[in-house]
Amino acid sequence: MKRFIFLALSAVMILSGCSKEGNFNNIGGEYGTVSIKLASDGRFVTKSGENVDVNAFYVKIKQGETTVKSYDRYSDMPNTIDIAPGSYTIEAGSAAAADAAWDQPVYYGTQQFDVKAGDVLSLSVTCSLSNMKVTVTCTDNFFNEMEDDFEIAITNGKGTLIYNKAKIEAGESGYFSVGTLTIDLTAKRKGTGDKIIDHRSISDGAAKDHFILNFDAVLTGEIGLGANGITLDYTLNNREEHIIVPGEDETPVDPDPEDEYLPAIGGNGIEDSPITLSKAASSATGFAMTVDVNIATLNSKTIDNILVTISGPESFVSAVNMLGLGGEFSIVDFSGTAGEARKEKLVGLGLIEDPSVSQIKGTSNYTFSIGSFMGPLAAITFAGDVVNFKIKVIDSDNKEASATCTINIVE
Repeated sequence: MKRFIFLALSAVMILSGCSKEGNFNNIGGEYGTVSIKLASDGRFVTKSGENVDVNAFYVKIKQGETTVKSYDRYSDMPNTIDIAPGSYTIEAGSAAAADAAWDQPVYYGTQQFDVKAGDVLSLSVTCSLSNMKVTVTCTDNFFNEMEDDFEIAITNGKGTLIYNKAKIEAGESGYFSVGTLTIDLTAKRKGTGDKIIDHRSISDGAAKDHFILNFDAVLTGEIGLGANGITLDYTLNNREEHIIVPGEDETPVDPDPEDEYLPAIGGNGIEDSPITLSKAASSATGFAMTVDVNIATLNSKTIDNILVTISGPESFVSAVNMLGLGGEFSIVDFSGTAGEARKEKLVGLGLIEDPSVSQIKGTSNYTFSIGSFMGPLAAITFAGDVVNFKIKVIDSDNKEASATCTINIVE
């Protein structure tokens, strides 16, 4: 089973997209013949300016640090390529890749392959979004309170974009390479001329995140992120981040009494107790590791759904996406054709038992065991990588709670 899982994670599945196919004319010769197919994975929005055209992607074939074949555009690449025997890496992606730029989603994909004399290879490379998107909105209260020359400077430490009123009203979005985002507002209040300065940072951004920053003028007259705080576009990475800046005259409100009956999530690797996974230990014969996330519903409620989001290094996430487990997926609801396929994959990987034998929905306790995933995970990650399993539990009263199981990869 472990070998099956590893092969499943490592395999490159054929995805829809623009492909290059042709006649292989070097069979049995001293070279190998390679045909490459590109596909893109994920889009931030459906805005026409951000449509993905893989024909414009660059393609490089490298041997170590040496580039042996290079094409500025995928559309200019021949249908097949004759290449000497050896080990190679394909890199492909967006030609423009500034650390901070307007309207610049960046795609990147890579794959390793080996060529032997006479080989005929058909390769598929998926290019995934590798940067973060930031959209700024302002309420009418903000525009009415602030002079029009306000500026919101956002940087990831490598590049800075200035959001002013014109750009915000035009709906322009900035794109940043992954890193800590620092947000600085400089404004003046209408009438009084009082200077307003607000500073904050977001330290855990990841590829495919879409941050939507809503600025509002709160009742005390101070400026901060509005009641909706920072939210994320759910179509790619499912995360929730809320930052509420209260006014000076606001009184804290007691939490909803029902919050004490939210689902409880605990177990290995949860929150402040990350798991350490050794690559050396995982390669040993008979390796086994217990990683159990324990879920319980309270106050006589039951489990309605469990949603999982797997995040980590780009290569690992690409493999997960190709298994059909990208983004947020349910381990309880398998309705539809896609759900059936996901169920078979989860059962095959040993992540859940067959629901026809062990039903999750309607129970009050469940242990999500992901230990069988640790060996393959270690095999396709590197020392220093961090992999997260975000678990969201929804109970029969539609109350929900989330927690993250963190795995640190070491040599």
